[in-house]
Amino acid sequence: MEQTPSRGGLLGWLKLCGCLLAIAAFMFVVGPWARRQIPEAQALADFIDSSGMRANQIYYTDIPETAWAEQNARASINYRPVGPQ
Repeated sequence: MEQTPSRGGLLGWLKLCGCLLAIAAFMFVVGPWARRQIPEAQALADFIDSSGMRANQIYYTDIPETAWAEQNARASINYRPVGPQ
């Protein structure tokens, strides 16, 4: 049994709205929650904020600044300072 064009179009729009809602939920709910709850995510976000990186731009591996930023971001997560023991 074939669907009528109007019903198929409505279903497509509902799927699109559902996907956009899921993306918005990850951006505005899950992402900020993960930043607060996961120490590594907080450390990475703080490093990105303090160094002025624009993390939403396309990632280029042939630019020296990108390699430097990646190396420092990984080092700040792997070798975090610890307090007196």
